[in-house]
Amino acid sequence: MFRYKPHNKKTGLHKNSTRRVYKSQRPAELFHHRKKRQEILVYNTENKKRRINSLLQILKMKLNLLDLFSGIGGFHLGLERAGFRVNSYNSEIDKYAIDVYKHNFKNSNYVGSVTDVRGSELPRIDAITFGSPCQDFSIAGKGKGMAGERSSLILEAIRLIQECRPGFFIWENVKGTFSSNNRQDFAAILQAFANIGGYRLEWQLLNTKWFLPQNRERIYLVGYTPGKGRGQVFPIGESSSKINELQGQQTNTCTLTGRYNEKGNGSYIIEHKQYAQGKIRRLTPIECERLQGFPDNWTQRGVNGPISDSQRYKMCGNAVTVDVVEAVAKQIIKNKYYERLRINSEFIPRDIIRL
Repeated sequence: MFRYKPHNKKTGLHKNSTRRVYKSQRPAELFHHRKKRQEILVYNTENKKRRINSLLQILKMKLNLLDLFSGIGGFHLGLERAGFRVNSYNSEIDKYAIDVYKHNFKNSNYVGSVTDVRGSELPRIDAITFGSPCQDFSIAGKGKGMAGERSSLILEAIRLIQECRPGFFIWENVKGTFSSNNRQDFAAILQAFANIGGYRLEWQLLNTKWFLPQNRERIYLVGYTPGKGRGQVFPIGESSSKINELQGQQTNTCTLTGRYNEKGNGSYIIEHKQYAQGKIRRLTPIECERLQGFPDNWTQRGVNGPISDSQRYKMCGNAVTVDVVEAVAKQIIKNKYYERLRINSEFIPRDIIRL
């Protein structure tokens, strides 16, 4: 029951007077008005849904990835977790890593050794990722720097960036790259990236312990084409409440440590500060996977069958940390699409905005 102001003379009442009208007595125009209003509400709701879906497609954009020195797919998995739909072309020479990669990413395309890959033979590449061999830069290695045969493979990656011209690229390497040959090697690498032209370069030393209980410092360098975004990917970590919380818990957690012999081989052990006598034990393969951000048993099988524990240890030790790659990739998404996200933020769920 409600009060109705008639708009015609059939009611017999003055235009400004009111009377009680029951549901059965409501004029037909009221029902027509309500139906029309409902149609408008449905249209607005559907329109908002379409706009949300279109904006989510920005965050779930398809990415043709050239994954060099791909290992077991840490870059691929990190980019997917950040929101990309990845179609990968992976390059690797370790047969066990190739098997594991293909087993976990069944639609991936293997393209052979990095020295054999040619940009002209690939489709349009949107991103290139590479954690080039680091033994010559590592403290555990012999310190040959760029003169080492394995570390100089970064030049092949730079060649492919020049040939493919991706929207962005990410390079990961050990902390020792900073100091190799009195910092001359890192300066030479930066100059080689700069000579490509058209890319803004940013880098930061990131530590896995900000995300997972493992002390693993690595350089992450990002190159991207400047756009209308905020123009900054790094720093990561200084203002993150999650990272601060994790760092506060490190006093009673374990860290992944590699012990190497003269040939560069080694095993991974777990060191726990709570042990009164400094007891240590060997990590299980699943623990290694977890400490690198991979799902359990990620390296257990390849397309050709089971993988031995020794190979699983080796592959986990050579992998990039998935959680760190995810954090870097989310910063790249914010950088490249920030303006569109800001303008349309009222149509995007808050958990999507807070990448």
